[in-house]
Amino acid sequence: MESPNIIRDQASLTYQLEKKALRAIAGHLPIWASPDFLTGLGVVGALIIGTSYLLSGKEPLFLLVAAGGWVVHWFGDSLDGTVARLRKIERPRYGHYLDHFVDSLVTLFIVLCFAFSGYGDPLIWILVLIGYYLISIHSYLLTAVIGKLKLSYGLLGPTEMRIIFIFFSIFLFFSNPEFEILGKNFTIADILGIGFFTLFLILFIFNGIKTARELDSLDKRTE
Repeated sequence: MESPNIIRDQASLTYQLEKKALRAIAGHLPIWASPDFLTGLGVVGALIIGTSYLLSGKEPLFLLVAAGGWVVHWFGDSLDGTVARLRKIERPRYGHYLDHFVDSLVTLFIVLCFAFSGYGDPLIWILVLIGYYLISIHSYLLTAVIGKLKLSYGLLGPTEMRIIFIFFSIFLFFSNPEFEILGKNFTIADILGIGFFTLFLILFIFNGIKTARELDSLDKRTE
């Protein structure tokens, strides 16, 4: 949940449909399913995902468990703010801080667990983690400077990323092909990781330069 003074910038592919679905689900949840309970459920989902990825190196069936964990994580992480707003029990500063603090920790856990699952080069997935934090830093800077929280880039947002990993986990269960590129072997996980890092880096640099120019122009007009 975000502070009322913060503008949520989100226009991802599933956003409108997801928004309606979350409101419908939130209206039917029992009273004990509080925002804090749902945040905790999201953390449980993340623990299932990460642990399953680590175990999948020896038992691929855990990839399917990880896919289920993504659903649990979406349910808890996406519904906590919706429930708070629906029940009019928002704690904007607490909710905003806790949400992003928890997201930072669970992303660290999930990505590191996958990095050492054996499906790809750990260094590549550590770079993915760095790319994710660069994008997060840009989002937090925007929030601090102009009060806008950027939650999506183009058609990609948190839910789209979860969907990608759900299908990728299922794909890995059935096949983990390798490709030779420039004399070096890469798994499909390596290629996906390189793609993510490249995308994150480009978005960070492009949006950083664009925002700096906009702020420079804005400050000059107010001098």
